[in-house]
Amino acid sequence: MQGLSRAALVAAFHVPCEVALVAADGRAAVAPDQSAWRDGLHACIREGATLGPGTGRWPGLNAWYLPLRSDRHVGGAACVPDRFAQDEDGLEHAQAICALAAQALQRIALSASIHAAEERSQWHKAQNTFLAAISHDFRTPLASIVAAASSLENQREKLGAPEQQRLATTIWRSAATW
Repeated sequence: MQGLSRAALVAAFHVPCEVALVAADGRAAVAPDQSAWRDGLHACIREGATLGPGTGRWPGLNAWYLPLRSDRHVGGAACVPDRFAQDEDGLEHAQAICALAAQALQRIALSASIHAAEERSQWHKAQNTFLAAISHDFRTPLASIVAAASSLENQREKLGAPEQQRLATTIWRSAATW
């Protein structure tokens, strides 16, 4: 996305431009050879506003610094050097390119978020399936154990020795299958 945005700005203004995306730490990732533009790019991201000639903000600069902003999120900034306050059409064009880039960044972030949510959903579904299978596997022998133990406890005096032995064996075998 960074390269496509830079290429669109270079094609529109025929000057070397820079586009910096916001990194995980919230700062612009600026290429080392573009360090002269670093402060302006960081300020643009921090303020979330266009800076430079004709913008009403930092008019003494000789470049436009444009945020890649969609809604309330700033995903980066662009620098278009050698600009003048009188180039209002150029400024609007640069802002439109940056707005499109910001929308693309937001769609990419949204897509990643949706993908992560789908993965979490699949994991939870697999977990629930696994737990249901284990629960079923435990319920059958547990039901046999409970029934046999209950019979031994409540009806021991009514049962003969062979029947008591059969219930004890049922308890042992059901427990051993776990």
